[in-house]
Amino acid sequence: SDDVATTEEQVNARHILISEILPTPTPTDVPEGDPTPEPTATATAVPEGEPTPVPTPGPRTREEALELAQELRTRIVDGGEDWMAIAAEYSDDLSNRDAGGDLGWFARGAMVAPFEEAAFALPVGEISEPISTTFGYHLIEVLERDDAREKDEATLQQERNDAFSNWRTAQVAAAKVT
Repeated sequence: SDDVATTEEQVNARHILISEILPTPTPTDVPEGDPTPEPTATATAVPEGEPTPVPTPGPRTREEALELAQELRTRIVDGGEDWMAIAAEYSDDLSNRDAGGDLGWFARGAMVAPFEEAAFALPVGEISEPISTTFGYHLIEVLERDDAREKDEATLQQERNDAFSNWRTAQVAAAKVT
């Protein structure tokens, strides 16, 4: 298991995702002669101390997503607006938008290809042009880069297991058992 490298190139990055948002399907008309159902939902007040619900953004085409991503990049890069505030308000990645889109450290192979290529090519502190993936458009900022960051224990264990399994397969194949 000495064949398994214990370090690898990694970046610590954050992103803002702007997705295409498909329109809500149009309700079907009530057949002629049936009474129109009365709406039953009434607006309820938000209890004291509860967060105000965020309105669901309306439909957004892929082109509009790109335009918004470009506009947000300009606001951050040229306008000096705060990345964290923009991420919290606009990012469609709900898993990390309140943390400024923080993705932490990751190695090659952890992200979809166009995202990974951009993240590993970006100079530290520079904000990418909008990067297109199946999720939408990403603005990426690399906060740190380490060409020899220690791998986490789970990754190392998996790589050691794989290396041993490959070695054992090769040994069995090489042994000409008759």
